[in-house]
Amino acid sequence: MAPVGYARTFVLFDRAAMAAVLVPMGRISGDVTLSALTFSEQASGFGDPMAEFDINVIGKKPIKNLPDLLRYEPGFSLDLLADVAFPIGEYDNEQPLNLGQNRWYGRVAAPIVWQFGPWVPGKRTTLEFLPSLWLFGSNDDYVGHTLKTDPMFQLEGHLTRDLAKDLWASLDATWVEGGQASVDDVDGRS
Repeated sequence: MAPVGYARTFVLFDRAAMAAVLVPMGRISGDVTLSALTFSEQASGFGDPMAEFDINVIGKKPIKNLPDLLRYEPGFSLDLLADVAFPIGEYDNEQPLNLGQNRWYGRVAAPIVWQFGPWVPGKRTTLEFLPSLWLFGSNDDYVGHTLKTDPMFQLEGHLTRDLAKDLWASLDATWVEGGQASVDDVDGRS
């Protein structure tokens, strides 16, 4: 799988903002268990395109010119982010494994970045958190059944440190809660 996309940064209400469109594409294969039967499946093509919007709500004003860039010291920032996936990707209702999900889904999130020390290549250190709430619509045509997924909370954390001008390291962690899937109101495995 590989995403292809387009992103554009801009200034909105005197805050830094970004809009993007991502389209996953590729080939997947795997085993899917449905109603005590296991299927070996593969799918290829395009997945559901996702639109994303992000705006900074706490933090430095946006960089608008070269002098702003030279004086930039980011410190602490908090953004609001929203994603929505459009259910138009490759989907075959006769197989349980697909690139498209045949349902709306998305997330709301609040990316947090805290930069410590100088903002100089080779000396940067950041602490980043990404709390997200994922919401999923129902797929009413999942191999003749209805697939539902509970809301899911996800928290990512990253501690990054520049080791040299062109080399950095990161310590990462992710915690996920929820997201239980069910087919015709029968819970799947967690």
